[in-house]
Amino acid sequence: MTCTPDLESPTLAQGDQSESSEIQITEINALLNQLEEQHRDLKEEAELALKQLQETQSQLEEQAQENELLLLQLHQVQEELEHYFLETQRMSKAKENLKKRFESEKAMLANGYREARKEWSASKGKTGSRLAQAARKKLISSTYEN
Repeated sequence: MTCTPDLESPTLAQGDQSESSEIQITEINALLNQLEEQHRDLKEEAELALKQLQETQSQLEEQAQENELLLLQLHQVQEELEHYFLETQRMSKAKENLKKRFESEKAMLANGYREARKEWSASKGKTGSRLAQAARKKLISSTYEN
């Protein structure tokens, strides 16, 4: 028996390899298409995310500016409030001082009136009108001196 090489075997093997390679190429192309599609989707998502980020940063900057303005206004209102508080305290002290002065002058007038009345009663018949006038003058001058 002689051994003859099978000539059809290498051709069959090459055909199987060729067919297998074509299947692999088709699968690789399908995978490549799928990856390209995923890449496009991811790229679109990244662009959308970037746009949203830029909008958010813009809004954040606007809010920061608005907050700074509000803080400045708050400080201004706080200063005005302090001014009015101190002014109210000053006015209250002035009011108390005026009230004390009024009470003091009221007491002096009452004492002066009592003294004038006593003097007038004591000198009723003698020189009543002159003494009463002198007491009134004394009372009036002492009131305006204080």
